[in-house]
Amino acid sequence: MEHSVMEIAKWFFFAVMVMVMFSLGIFFIQMQDINPYKQTVNYTIERSGGLTQDAVKLLDEESQTKYHNKYTVQYLEPVPPSTAGAVMVDGKTYMVKSYSPQMRYGTEVLYRVESRFDIPIFGIGAIKNTFYGTSVSQIRGS
Repeated sequence: MEHSVMEIAKWFFFAVMVMVMFSLGIFFIQMQDINPYKQTVNYTIERSGGLTQDAVKLLDEESQTKYHNKYTVQYLEPVPPSTAGAVMVDGKTYMVKSYSPQMRYGTEVLYRVESRFDIPIFGIGAIKNTFYGTSVSQIRGS
């Protein structure tokens, strides 16, 4: 009897470890999606002259269709350090906005991508993360 309880415990432990490894594998596969999405954000900002309303709409559609609404992109507007509600990124202060105005050619655009990665096993829920990036407006005549 004692031998069979130990055998069941070993198999249970093995099953739990397999589920944990499977869950971690899915998580890391989802994490790799951020690079192509950030590349899409960069191209969209370059072609739109900033993170404009139209650019955000295109990026939201991309997130919805290809990534199951996993990503949300926001513009970071530089503001003075004492501004209420501002966020710090690399020692500089920014106000988070849903979009930017159209920027002149060569203007750097700082943005952040908020992500939500679902963990399907054990009802853990989701892991939220924030990624930052920059792009440059490539629209002439603006």
